[in-house]
Amino acid sequence: HKKDIVQLTDDYVRTLENYLNNSNVKIREMGVKELMARFQEHKSRANDVALTNLLNKALQDGSKAVRFVALATLDAGYAEGDALTKEILQKMQSSKDVFGEDALMASEILLKTAGNKVEVEVPGPAPDKKDSVKNNTEKK
Repeated sequence: HKKDIVQLTDDYVRTLENYLNNSNVKIREMGVKELMARFQEHKSRANDVALTNLLNKALQDGSKAVRFVALATLDAGYAEGDALTKEILQKMQSSKDVFGEDALMASEILLKTAGNKVEVEVPGPAPDKKDSVKNNTEKK
C-alpha cells in the first residue's frame, strides 16, 4: 500500500531550521516535534543528512523540552544520527550535573547504538504480519 509523506524540499528543511533557530522556546518545540514526525514517516529517513543536521542542532538546544524530543527520536530508533550526534551524546553523558536526566538517556542511546545490527536468517515460516504486531504490543 502507499502512504503520503512530506517531501523534504530545501524550502521545507529551511523552514524547520528557522523554527529550531527561533528565540521562542514554544516555536522550537513545534520545530523539533515536526522533525521527529519527519523521521517517523519513513525508515529511509533514519540517516537523512539534512534531518540529522537539524537533530544535532536540537540536541544542543538550551531547552530541556527540545532536547528531550530530539533524544526520544534517537531512543525510539527513528533516527540513527552521525559522528557529531555520537559526540554530542558523549558530551551529555559526561556532564551529568549539567544535563541530569539527559545524561542517562544519552547513555542509553549510546548503548543501544554500540552494537552493529545485522540481518540473519531465522528458521521456520516467516511471521504473519498480524502476529508480529500483536507480539510487539505484548512485549511493552
